[in-house]
Amino acid sequence: MNIIYKSRVLFVLLLPATILSAIGLARVNRVEPGDLAAKATHVSIVRCREAQAVRHESSLVFTHYRFETMETVDGKAAPASFQLSILGGTIGHTRVVLHDTPGFVPEQYYVVFLRPRKDGTGLLLTGSSQGVYPARQDPVSGQWQIEMTRKDLLQKAGLLSERDDGSWIGLNDFRRLLERKGGAQ
Repeated sequence: MNIIYKSRVLFVLLLPATILSAIGLARVNRVEPGDLAAKATHVSIVRCREAQAVRHESSLVFTHYRFETMETVDGKAAPASFQLSILGGTIGHTRVVLHDTPGFVPEQYYVVFLRPRKDGTGLLLTGSSQGVYPARQDPVSGQWQIEMTRKDLLQKAGLLSERDDGSWIGLNDFRRLLERKGGAQ
């Protein structure tokens, strides 16, 4: 066999292995709420009050979100009001979108997992977009409900019945999920 033929055979054999390993590396690990809670200082239900995109001096676009804390779910109480600055946003005809960065809609409710910045100048999301869950008040009971799209977590915790779609769970059930620590999946 000549060297060119051997190189082609080696290339054909290594290409699928390289592609498969790259797919595995690109996969985002899903983190359970209990693991996020263990890393967070504050787990709170908040209402987004304002979203304002700004261009940083480095020309990057950030969106400043202002929040009002409605209720503490776990950990220390979050400040009554606070701001998160998230990379990305829209200014004029410029739109910056980054994978795994959350977006918030003014006047909507969320459960957020927060921790202090290392320099002590504010708060950061724990787990990026995995540290954000939409929330709402049940129109009949007025109790908080949290959206859970990961039915596997609800089934493991025994919170999903046969007839339940599992998309919204009560606050007490969500607190039960925070007690479960199971590692990234």
